[in-house]
Amino acid sequence: MSQPLAERMRPKTLDDYVGQEHLVGKGAILRKVIESGSLPSFILWGPPGVGKTTLAYVIALSQDRPFHSLSAINSGVKDIRETIELAKSQKFFSRPNPVLFIDEIHRFSKSQQDSLLGAVEKGIEQSTADAIYSDWEEFARYGFNKSHAADYGVIA
Repeated sequence: MSQPLAERMRPKTLDDYVGQEHLVGKGAILRKVIESGSLPSFILWGPPGVGKTTLAYVIALSQDRPFHSLSAINSGVKDIRETIELAKSQKFFSRPNPVLFIDEIHRFSKSQQDSLLGAVEKGIEQSTADAIYSDWEEFARYGFNKSHAADYGVIA
């Protein structure tokens, strides 16, 4: 079965990525970090359709990291654990950690979110999410709340 047009047209490199020049353009801070091979924790923000998922995919490709994607709407703890086990099996020798993208992560329960914590803390995989999964109190200090959840992404 062939891929949908949107998937076939999805950028595969930072040079193909359109927009966010101040972050991923030549000499921009995020591009320098990505090109260095490291992947620190950071938050992406934007309404649906601005390219958070695509940027996570491009980062994974550019760093030769396996890319896994889950949807919080139809995934549970079992799916998370299976993906973590798959990530563990892919990590050998000097291969970089996989990137896990979780769409709509704000829909996860606390226990579902907690099932990711150990893997991220141990460095089994880099987690890329389409919403914050950290404590909301931390973000509330900056004026953010759960109503903003769909507008955030985090790489941890």
